Amino acid sequence: MTVRHRGLRWPIDDDLEARLAGRLVRRIERRGKYLLLECADEATGDAGWLLVHLGMTGTLRVLPDAPPAGAHDHLDLALDGVGGSRIVLRFRDPRRFGAVLWSPLSEAMLPGHPLLRGLGIEPFDPHFDGAWLHRHTRGRSAAIKTVLLAGNIVVGVGNIYASESLFRAGIRPTTPAAGSAWRAASGSR
Repeated sequence: MTVRHRGLRWPIDDDLEARLAGRLVRRIERRGKYLLLECADEATGDAGWLLVHLGMTGTLRVLPDAPPAGAHDHLDLALDGVGGSRIVLRFRDPRRFGAVLWSPLSEAMLPGHPLLRGLGIEPFDPHFDGAWLHRHTRGRSAAIKTVLLAGNIVVGVGNIYASESLFRAGIRPTTPAAGSAWRAASGSR
């Protein structure tokens, strides 16, 4: 691992390189806008999670080698593949709103991480539907678009998805979440 700039939204830990050295990436998950890489030390069984958030302008690129880094390339994570191949995950973030953090939590405890515990339901969760959304927006006086973007009711809804969904449903983005927004959606305007 090569860290070129530690000053992201939250500074990259000084010992992150040592924590990740020699670990196996078991799997990659996603929760909201967080990428979660489960990393394990096969010799000790010790495992944890690398949490990556791209912020507004960040990217995580998969490169077959490590070409020269640019001004906003903050971190390279070199991964050894099958047969001696190597790839590099390069984190680039011009505005430095992203994050790369280590969490030693187990899989069962990970949902309680301070950055993850307040996140809402995933939009493709089988329990997420119009009735679920209706129940969870009651009592919310904020504008429906603001509520959709907040991430504590449903995650991953960005500005474009919120705007397009509300337009298709015939709901003004400034309509309070609790109340007339759902009357508009049901057809009685």
